[in-house]
Amino acid sequence: MLRSPRRLLSRVVAPFLVASVALAGCAGSGEETIRSTSETRPDRTENGTEATTPDPAAVVREAAKAPSEQGSMTMEMVMEVDGRTIMSMRGTMTADGRNGDLTTSMEGMPGGEMRMLVVDGVHYYAFPSLPAGKEWVSMSPEELVDATGVDPSAAPGVDGASVLEMLSAVADDVEELGTDELFGVPVTGYRAHVSAESVIGQALGSGLYTEELADEMAGTLPDTYAIDVWLDHDGLPRRQTWSLDLALPGQGNTTVDYRMDFPSWGDPVEVTAPSPDVVISMEDVMTGGGALSRD
Repeated sequence: MLRSPRRLLSRVVAPFLVASVALAGCAGSGEETIRSTSETRPDRTENGTEATTPDPAAVVREAAKAPSEQGSMTMEMVMEVDGRTIMSMRGTMTADGRNGDLTTSMEGMPGGEMRMLVVDGVHYYAFPSLPAGKEWVSMSPEELVDATGVDPSAAPGVDGASVLEMLSAVADDVEELGTDELFGVPVTGYRAHVSAESVIGQALGSGLYTEELADEMAGTLPDTYAIDVWLDHDGLPRRQTWSLDLALPGQGNTTVDYRMDFPSWGDPVEVTAPSPDVVISMEDVMTGGGALSRD
């Protein structure tokens, strides 16, 4: 028997949910941080007359609006720890986070990968080794809070949308990285920075984090982190990467690298809840009504 379903849940769900939201939260949702791409900086044309070009910081901040404007996104995420890939994720999600179909692979995960459905805000996980006749574990938003310390209802669009939300809080010193091509479209790269203190404080104030999780994050994350984002000609993010040097209790210094890709935007997200006959609630699992067993 697996003695701690909560431990299995946290290992499978929390690394992406918490780590990505740790950077995103509800950062910069106010007027002070979100600015329009109409902001410009002076430049000069070849004949010496003054011209204006969009301010890179404003362009990056504007990209945070992509999920709400497009309605849905296709995502591919990879997380590495000290150069070793320990987790990856792919799938589609609506911008409000209430519907999606995602598949996660994680180092040491029984069966190699796990599928997650989100249907009208309820999460369904295809955990291995469920009781006979059961294929999915359902979990309410309240149970997610209890398991991870993160309240998804306080930050709609946890996953890709909230990862991009951090862009709304970037500092003014944005560096242009040049051009490239991703997923068959030309992109322009930008390097920006975000403050951990402001992100964590706003996440706590909004109710996204519990005080316990906020304290843990404040003692773990660096003061600021650099974010590289690649935008297509429509201003839509196609790739976002960042790296964190963390001091984890009992584990020493660890480098965590993230890459989030967005191959497409605005695709329909059609998901259907599993039949109730094959679903067991996380509450039943936690109370012993349906124990998870080892392979």
